[in-house]
Amino acid sequence: MPAHQEHITAPFYKKPAFLAIAVLVLIAGFFLLRDSGGSMSTPEGTIKALVNALDDADIKTIASLYAPEEQPDAAELEEAEEFLNGMMEDVKFDNLEIIDVSVDGDKAHVEYRVDVSFMGETNTDKDVSDLIRINGKWYIDDSFAF
Repeated sequence: MPAHQEHITAPFYKKPAFLAIAVLVLIAGFFLLRDSGGSMSTPEGTIKALVNALDDADIKTIASLYAPEEQPDAAELEEAEEFLNGMMEDVKFDNLEIIDVSVDGDKAHVEYRVDVSFMGETNTDKDVSDLIRINGKWYIDDSFAF
């Protein structure tokens, strides 16, 4: 290359590797946003949201996953928060596995397994939940109780 010519490189945002990474980030972001925003759009999504809220000890989110007529009033929610305050911090929920989902119109039945850890011990719990679809969202069709 002659001495008077400068070597011009493409800006980093025009390089193929950067473009590939940017596209992957956008695709991953789309799926993450779609899953978090529409977490109640499927019975499985509602159960995933439940397990995540349990792991975060987020009582308000847990309550919001129940069918509207089963959700606690403010006093019941406060009582549940006081009762569980600190207790849930030592409990971890991990490795959710959806075993079976059966849907019949606006009703669903979900069988799932989740690892529950407390004080160094981990147990795998198998559970079932009945759900109901209301206005396109799936809710747990059971009484909210702690």
